[in-house]
Amino acid sequence: MSLGFGSPAVLCGRLCKPFNDLAAQVAGTHGKSIHDSSVAQKVGFNTAPIHGTTHFTQFSPLLIRVFGNRWLESGSLSIHFVSPVGHLEPVQCFVDLPTKENQTQVKVWMNKENGTRVLQGTASVGTGNYDETEVDKQINKLKARGGQENLTLQLIKGMKVGAKLNPELSRVCINFDDYLGSTFPYVYREKLDRLTEDLPCYHGNNAVLPFEMLNVIMLYTRRNESYEGVKMTPGVVGLFGGCEIKVFNGPVRVGVEYWKEGEIIAVGESPKTEFYWEKVTLWDSPQRGKKVAEMRLMNRVMKTVPKL
Repeated sequence: MSLGFGSPAVLCGRLCKPFNDLAAQVAGTHGKSIHDSSVAQKVGFNTAPIHGTTHFTQFSPLLIRVFGNRWLESGSLSIHFVSPVGHLEPVQCFVDLPTKENQTQVKVWMNKENGTRVLQGTASVGTGNYDETEVDKQINKLKARGGQENLTLQLIKGMKVGAKLNPELSRVCINFDDYLGSTFPYVYREKLDRLTEDLPCYHGNNAVLPFEMLNVIMLYTRRNESYEGVKMTPGVVGLFGGCEIKVFNGPVRVGVEYWKEGEIIAVGESPKTEFYWEKVTLWDSPQRGKKVAEMRLMNRVMKTVPKL
């Protein structure tokens, strides 16, 4: 039997109410982000959307049931965001069960109470031997259209495939009592109290970082970084279009130092946005000994620039 959304063999998660913990986020030159209700309304949203990768944690209990603890050691969640979710708006996640022995990839999705699709994608385990992921699909479609080499973006001037993040290599580490800065304006211990799904492994000695925090550990230093040759138009508002987080040598842990680097892997535009895909890699040392995890993230910039 082929897997697909609505397959009879489906695991259903609890109905959860995710918290908008980025309402006070400082972004760009204007000091506010899409997660602030006044900004969201000026670019056409009814409510401020929560941080998209917050939803990743909600899948973990189901994916541990499907793949066991391998999910924390070498799991991958590859997601296309479909519609925004507001503060404490109930959502439920779903996972197709494997239909054959040793299957390493399944389809996943999330809906609102009324059935509106929030996101969809794939979850995989292991470092290979599985099919095209959701983000693979999105990037391959973009590349098939061609023209990236000659595309000139107006809001993200100078953004080109191959641009490197400056500084080239940055040290990152998250401890329980760390304040994570203006991009993620909370103390990590407080964040733990607001997870949609908590697990014992997120606490105590040798604690594991929840999957949504892998996005955070790769981005929380971003206000001190930039892509070479890129100039962002003042006042633009950004949001995620898709995200894939893949663990190679995990789990990723609280209190452990890692080193990260980033590069641009695709650029494009739609009628309402300009966008770029970046790949951020997490290493176990500045010598790049072991690849620990990797993120491919689609950053959209709204063509509507609000007056704030």
